[in-house]
Amino acid sequence: MLRYIQYFVLAAMVMLSACFSVEEAVEPYPRGASAELQIAVGEKYENQVYFDVEFNKVVRTNSKMLWDISFSCNGDSTIRLNSGRNMRAAITQKESMREVRDTAGLQFKWDWSNGKNDSTALSAYTFESRVCVIALGLDDENQSLGFVKVIFRIGNDTLFMSYAALGSDDIREAYIVKEPDYNSVHYSFLNHEALQAEPPKTDYDLLFTQYVHYFEEEDLAYLVMGTLLNPWSTLAYLSDEQDFALLDFSKVEEHKLSARADVIGYDWKFFSLGEGTYVVMDKQNYLLKDAEGFYYKLHFIGFYDNNGRKGFPVIAHEKI
Repeated sequence: MLRYIQYFVLAAMVMLSACFSVEEAVEPYPRGASAELQIAVGEKYENQVYFDVEFNKVVRTNSKMLWDISFSCNGDSTIRLNSGRNMRAAITQKESMREVRDTAGLQFKWDWSNGKNDSTALSAYTFESRVCVIALGLDDENQSLGFVKVIFRIGNDTLFMSYAALGSDDIREAYIVKEPDYNSVHYSFLNHEALQAEPPKTDYDLLFTQYVHYFEEEDLAYLVMGTLLNPWSTLAYLSDEQDFALLDFSKVEEHKLSARADVIGYDWKFFSLGEGTYVVMDKQNYLLKDAEGFYYKLHFIGFYDNNGRKGFPVIAHEKI
């Protein structure tokens, strides 16, 4: 009986093995060599540059003068300012545009660089037809672009706006409509037009731009030039405990990955008073996860172009 059972088990194993193909060793995914690219933000930090890390390419560059406000398409109704121009906003208690003639008594706020919906200048706006006053910020020569007064309304994924220059009663009507393939849609009060200022949300990972950073100790909101994450899908964190060459997949700490927009930020460089130039901290490394789930290590190795102009950061990155 025992011999019969042994024979039956052996036969079953042979039959089952015939049902499956022989397993083959899986080759590691090709990671590729380290890649470098110079990002042309510009000497006056005048450009906003969208970068895709997988293909090591700039997918779009636009002037920071192109747009004034954005309207979120990602399931919320957040209105953001173009902080690359140091834009600010104040919410009045008035419901009539004609009652708002100047900025007296208004408290202007800015969008925090963390990217959170509750940290914007207009996060307290309740769409109850109150008038907002928006400072349009600075042009490329650091000259004021003036103010507009605006009433916002929302309906059917559409942001409706009534606006005029501060001190004027020449009121315009406009609207922008959410587009699900994008993080945001945009409007320019300066040019009176709706537009799309960024690439589709699946097409980029990082935005190189000027933006407002709040320095807590100094109680100062100040324009800096740095790098922001795509809010749709990019995660990252700072890793300064290993040399760039030694970082590999085994060093990735998933729990540290953050969606905070300014986790890379601006402080991969500092201004050296002794040298009179910006110095890049090339040993300050970042681990990044893109929308496809791939991991990269990235650091900065330059900030000047061949003509000695600032505003041309050079990045090196490698899939790990």
